[in-house]
Amino acid sequence: MWKDGGGESVDFVVAASIDSKTEGKNPWTAVGFNHGTQMSGAMVVDCIYTPGTQTTFLIQSSYNKGYSNAPVSPNTLGLVVGSTSGKYSDNLLQCAFSHYKEVNQSYPDANLMVSLAADSYLYLLLATGPASPAGVKSQHTAPPAVSSANVSMAQNIDVGGAPQNDILYKLHGILMILAWVLFSTIGTLIARYCKSLAVDTQCIGAAVWFRLHQTCMCCTLLLTLGGFVIILIQLKGHFSTTDIHPILGLIVVCLVILNPMVAFLRPAPDHPWRPIFYWTHAGIAFFAQIIAGAAMIFGVNFEIMQLQHWIFYVLLAWVIARLLVGIVLTIHRYFAHTCCYQEVPYQSASVRLGGLAESQPSEEKPQVPVMVSVTVGFFILISAVVSGVIITEIILTTNNAN
Repeated sequence: MWKDGGGESVDFVVAASIDSKTEGKNPWTAVGFNHGTQMSGAMVVDCIYTPGTQTTFLIQSSYNKGYSNAPVSPNTLGLVVGSTSGKYSDNLLQCAFSHYKEVNQSYPDANLMVSLAADSYLYLLLATGPASPAGVKSQHTAPPAVSSANVSMAQNIDVGGAPQNDILYKLHGILMILAWVLFSTIGTLIARYCKSLAVDTQCIGAAVWFRLHQTCMCCTLLLTLGGFVIILIQLKGHFSTTDIHPILGLIVVCLVILNPMVAFLRPAPDHPWRPIFYWTHAGIAFFAQIIAGAAMIFGVNFEIMQLQHWIFYVLLAWVIARLLVGIVLTIHRYFAHTCCYQEVPYQSASVRLGGLAESQPSEEKPQVPVMVSVTVGFFILISAVVSGVIITEIILTTNNAN
């Protein structure tokens, strides 16, 4: 609830019911002001219950950079001195404060504040969670509630609000994990190190390794585009430039669209331009995987995902392992000098003698080295397990949140 008295500030009263996850701890509630419905980039006023301290209630200004929150300097920036008060009883936390419509621009963090003037239409976000005895906030216990419309602070209306639906965020995460931890891994490892897989067998008119690569990379493309469209729907087209994850994600989407176009233009294996095509195609894939790995690491830390912190370390360990596997197999490929990496699959030559067809091998049949097959197979298994663990955690946290 707020009231614009027509002066330089707006009066607010914030009230939030404390859920069972926070009950018995030091609770906090916070209201955010943003031009979009996302948490990233929001100006925030925190109300933290700190019994045993001199003030009992810590009411301060903070800012959401990406999906992390930190107090601004000074932490009373924008707040009218002497206007703050709080009350906590029967699991209801209430705070009152007045906030200047325009913040004094002489402060370094003034650029993080948004205008509360009558012509500035904003969405309001409300969240709750536990805090330390010193007043340091921990992650909110449920997705923030978001006003049903953007409003001017000159309007004294009930905007309603509901917890921010995290289903599309979760679905976005699931699709991207499947795309870049599972399918991309299978497709790239087989194409780079297992070209001699089942060379005497064809699948729909092409080598087995090529069809596996093609199928997995098509799945990567479709899952990535699906995840991209889903998150655009969730964010209503708003693109945040204050967080690294969406920027990296957009680069990945561009690369994953570009590479199939390059593949479509590939020359014949004996064409002079074939090496140029190979290094271009492989280079785009390499950078897409590196950037996608970084984007996923940043993504699992988003508060809206509500994931356990160990998921971050599992994914980080997988990304590091993926790099190490690539380095080891590339070194092996460089020094092995075997035909297992040749792109042209094994075929038999037919020689007619006396009108009879006699098949003879055109060369020694290439095989995937044991070390390569074991490493690739084991890491694909690890990737499948990591994908399953992360996706299971995403689904479980979705059920718990709802």
